[in-house]
Amino acid sequence: MASEIALQPERQKRQRISVPVALLMVALALIFDGLQDLALFVNVIPAVGTVIDFIFSEMIAWLAAIIFFVWFAVLGVNYGGKKAALKLLISLSSFIVELIPLIDALPAITVGVVSLIIITRAEDSVVSGRSIGLVLGGVGQVGGAVGLTAAKSATKAGAELVANKERSSSFLDLRPLGRNDTPIE
Repeated sequence: MASEIALQPERQKRQRISVPVALLMVALALIFDGLQDLALFVNVIPAVGTVIDFIFSEMIAWLAAIIFFVWFAVLGVNYGGKKAALKLLISLSSFIVELIPLIDALPAITVGVVSLIIITRAEDSVVSGRSIGLVLGGVGQVGGAVGLTAAKSATKAGAELVANKERSSSFLDLRPLGRNDTPIE
């Protein structure tokens, strides 16, 4: 028994993006989006305000793209391997949205960063063999207690599905359950 355990490959891998780092990343993304929204107020100045808003918004978009690209790279998140196209699409689309005047008021930087964090944590949990409920639990810590409650409910619902599958002859047994969780005929 001990030799079997020793021969099994090590599947545990640390999370590349911990919860405190994820919180910092989301906070910085919110600051960048907030600065771009503040730049919209300069538009009240005719002609000059529009130019200042455009230049300031472009500078913030470029700065945010560079900072988050380097930050994700330092954390070991790359745009190759699994889900490479999705990560690249999210990064580029959030950057392009921030370059378009007036549409840059949307929180595209924050949405992009949160999406990349979720994808990375999901990849890490698959590598380490943890359930998706734990990934959502980690995301819930970033997003609040609602996500954690949803993750616990999802994990509990998954366990109930497995238990019900073992008890019934058909996985899609849609008959109502009685008092002891037995199907009513």
